[in-house]
Formats: sequence, C-alpha cells, structure tokens
Amino acid sequence: MRKFMHVNTASRHLFTVKAAVVPIAGITFFIWCIVKAHGVGPIIHQPSQVHGNVLGWNMVASLMSCISNMATLVTNAPDFASRAQHPSAAVLPQLISVPLGFSIVSFIGIIVSSSSQTLYGEAIWSPIDLLGTFLDNGPSHATRFGVWFISAAFIIAQNIRRGGYIAAIVGICMLPWNLLKSSNNFSSYLSAYSVFLSSIAGVMISDYYLIRRGHYRLTDLYTTDKQGWYWYTYGINFRSVFSVVLDE
Repeated sequence: MRKFMHVNTASRHLFTVKAAVVPIAGITFFIWCIVKAHGVGPIIHQPSQVHGNVLGWNMVASLMSCISNMATLVTNAPDFASRAQHPSAAVLPQLISVPLGFSIVSFIGIIVSSSSQTLYGEAIWSPIDLLGTFLDNGPSHATRFGVWFISAAFIIAQNIRRGGYIAAIVGICMLPWNLLKSSNNFSSYLSAYSVFLSSIAGVMISDYYLIRRGHYRLTDLYTTDKQGWYWYTYGINFRSVFSVVLDE
C-alpha cells in the first residue's frame, strides 16, 4: 500500500488525451441533442420570467456562481504558472482561454438542457441523467456507442492524486448526491464553496505580495529545515489557518 501511495503521479499524457477527447465529446453531445430535438429548444424564444430587482439580483447570484466555479483555478494558479518563463506567459493564455472556455461550455450546457425539454418535457441539466434518459427510450446501436464515448470522456476528464482517499471520505460525508439533486442546489453549493477558497487564495496572495515582497525560496519548498521560510511550526502555518478562519 505504501508503494502504491507514492507512485509517480505524472499524468502529462493523460491530460494530452483529455485535451483532445473531451472537446470532441462535448461538441458531439451538443450536435447530437440539437439533431434529436430538431432545434435548440424553447430557450431562445421563451420570454423572460423575472424583471426589475429580481432580475438584477439573479444576475448577481449567477455572476457569483461563475466566479465560484473559477475559485479552484485561482487557488491552484501557482501550479499552472510555476513553469512560465515570464509573467505574460502565464497571464495572457489564461486571460483568453479561461473566459472563452467557460463561456463555450456554459453555452453547450444551456442548449443541451433546452433540447432535452423539447424531447422529454423537462429540462435535464445533468449530462449524466440525460445520457441515461437516451438509453431508457429505445436506444439504437448508435445511441449506445454515443453514450459510451461521451461517458468515457467524462471519466478521462477526472484525475486522482495522493489525497484521493481523504477526498473520497470527506466527499461521502458531504452527501454529494443531495448537492446534485437540482441545478439550484448545485449553484448554491458553488456559491458557498467559493467562500472557503477565496479565503485561502487571499492568504496566499497576501503572503506573497505583502510579506515576501514578491520573493520566494524554491529550495525551502522541499526541505524540513526549521530555518526554512515555509517550515513555521512543524510544517504548519497556524497564523495562516487563523487568518482563513477569521476571514470566514
């Protein structure tokens, strides 16, 4: 078990396959739903259901949900930027790709849900549930293959690291099936999730720019020397933990 826990976690080739397969699966799913529904559904033609202050606050809530969806990327930004040769090499690609990528995926999700309303009388927002509905309604050989391909792409899009066991235990304790019961529950979860990640990101940014003045010691990141910048108290920065809790 110990050997299994410390295997090389490099997954470059997996992400290469993922980068090619997942977009193809998403676009295929998008076209497939439009063809089955003979159009994009009622989303384009239906009138607005909210107006005035309610519309404004809904837009604010939706904006916060979008920001919450990016909170993980913000917290893990050093992982993506650590190998950049200069700051613009990290900023410009993310500045273009992140908003564009999220917008395209959101658009596909909206149209697919709208198409499902035409097909089955209700908007099915979860792609897994929609694929299952395809199979429950007289599947052909082509349908079964399409469901298999798209589901396989969803699996490839996931990855497992050393904290997988801990994450699995915590995930079960959170009762995630309740979070995915509806799109409203999921959006509320994302809004609450960002509260924790924004506090962590705030501490990281403050430490780098205000305390370290934009400097870091690469060797101290990989040492247990008590004189290292990042050793603190037995490897734990209790001041940062306190700051995160206080910010909550």
